[in-house]
Amino acid sequence: MDPGTVLTSPKLETLRRAVEAGDITTVDIFWQEMNASGTPLIEPVSGNERDCLVTFLCRNGKDDAKIGLISNLPGRMGEYEDMDHLPGTDLWYKTHQVPKDTRETYQLSVDGQNSIDPFNSRKSLFPLDEDTGVGGWESSIFELPDSPPQPWILPKPGVPKGQVLKHYYQSRILGNRYPVWLYTPPGYSVDGDPYGYLLILDGWFYAR
Repeated sequence: MDPGTVLTSPKLETLRRAVEAGDITTVDIFWQEMNASGTPLIEPVSGNERDCLVTFLCRNGKDDAKIGLISNLPGRMGEYEDMDHLPGTDLWYKTHQVPKDTRETYQLSVDGQNSIDPFNSRKSLFPLDEDTGVGGWESSIFELPDSPPQPWILPKPGVPKGQVLKHYYQSRILGNRYPVWLYTPPGYSVDGDPYGYLLILDGWFYAR
């Protein structure tokens, strides 16, 4: 898709026409619907079975507010995008066209303050990295209809658990100390045949 393409939500386009015709009550009705169904607003793309239109919404009555969406959807992690304002309303929006199997996190930014989406009950805690001080915030989650299941993120009853221990490695070359998480499977023993070995970078993300 051309990066300069302006995407339009059919539902918001209908709302815009109603507001321009002087029917302001449609805005309250719209927010009642969003409160009941949850956000973001997900709509089909005409003639396209692969993608959906995903419209992120923010409710703010200040015409001069700086409202933005923070997500990975533009192609860079945690990128900020200005949200558009529907004139004459308290509605701000940003629409993306994404594949139906997308699962992502996002935040809303209001005058520089980032927060979760109040109309979305699904959220994820980005844990605090005690070594760097990075993290400790919440993000909202959205999942499209074909997003793959994640059965491996929940513990299974009766399945033995391994052990994760945190160590620190002091690099004389780099002059710094790095945390290292070591996972060993259930019943691990230093005796006997060697175990398989897997090295994963960005260990904090995987450990937390």
